[in-house]
This record gives sequence, C-alpha cells and structure tokens, in this order.
Amino acid sequence: SEDDEIHTMYFNHDGISPEISEGKLFTNKTDIYSIGVLITKLLINQNISEKISSKLKIMRNYCILENPEKRPTISQLIRYYYLNILLTIDEKKEIKNELVKILEYNFEIPDLIDPDGFCTLGMIFDHDIYIDENVEKAMTYYKYASDQNDLISNVTLYSYYINDKYLNKYLAEQYLLRGAKQNDEFALFLLGTNHTIFNK
Repeated sequence: SEDDEIHTMYFNHDGISPEISEGKLFTNKTDIYSIGVLITKLLINQNISEKISSKLKIMRNYCILENPEKRPTISQLIRYYYLNILLTIDEKKEIKNELVKILEYNFEIPDLIDPDGFCTLGMIFDHDIYIDENVEKAMTYYKYASDQNDLISNVTLYSYYINDKYLNKYLAEQYLLRGAKQNDEFALFLLGTNHTIFNK
C-alpha cells in the first residue's frame, strides 16, 4: 500500500539504507537498517563487554542485510535483545518491567498482527528469571501468536498440553498439526514419534 511503500529520491545521509540510496520502494524495514547503523556507532563509541558486544554484532549484522525482506521485524529484535542481552545487564528488572508494559500496551490495539511480539511476551512470562512468572498469561500470548502461525508458540503450547498439569491430548495434537502444516521439522518429528500418545 502507499502507506507501507514509498518511492523516494536519493538522499546523501549517514546510515541510509540501500533501497533508499538507490531510489527504490521502501518499507519499515528501512528503519531496521537504521537501527543496525546505530548499533555500529554504539559498538565503536562505547566501552562494552565482549559478551554483550558479540550479541550486539549479531543484531547489527541482521539489521543491515542488503535485502530488506531478510531483515528482522522490530518484535524479533526486541525478543533477541530481551532474551540475550537485557537479562545480563538488568539485574533489578527495572528495564524489563518497563519494556513489558510497552509491549502489553501495544497489544491492546484491535486486530494487531504481530506473532513475534505475542510470542516474545509468552516467553517473558514463561520463565521467572525474566519477570514474575505467570504461566496462564504466557499461554494466552502463545495462543495469540499461534493463531498468527508462529511456529515457536505452536510447539510450546504442545509442551504445555502434553504435560500432566494442563493435559489435553486433543489440543496438544492440534498445535503440532499447525506446525506440521507449515512444514516445521520439529513438529513433524513429534507427530511421528508421539502418534501413539494421541490414540490412548
């Protein structure tokens, strides 16, 4: 749509994405490229530990991929940052709690399509090392993500419903089938090895 894709003239600007510099159509993936440029400047100008630096470089490398379609979404970046970086530098959980508030606020938007974001919130509430554990809340967000074809959420919900506490063999199978329909190898493997479970 015109809102999502804009044709632009060439601008000589530091950190500009390849698609803009070549005068091509661009989407919000151009913003992701800019995040990659900012990460590069952060790595150059700041005294950052090698462990954090290596993880930031991974983020940066994906952000500045030449093909915009291969760059991550903002929700995928948040997930990676939250689970791989923030955990090691935010011992008091102050930043984490604020980030969760922002994510949850965004998901009050009607008909929001953001499986990565929903799955990220599911992961956050799934483990008390990130924030106070709330399995029911985690399952709710995983279900939203699964309804939008998120593979991680499908397999995670399977693991919940095959567990004695939430045992529901029918739902467990349904979530695996969702993954299998998307040719997810892990879901196909589980269906193949566990087909007898569903028949008991």
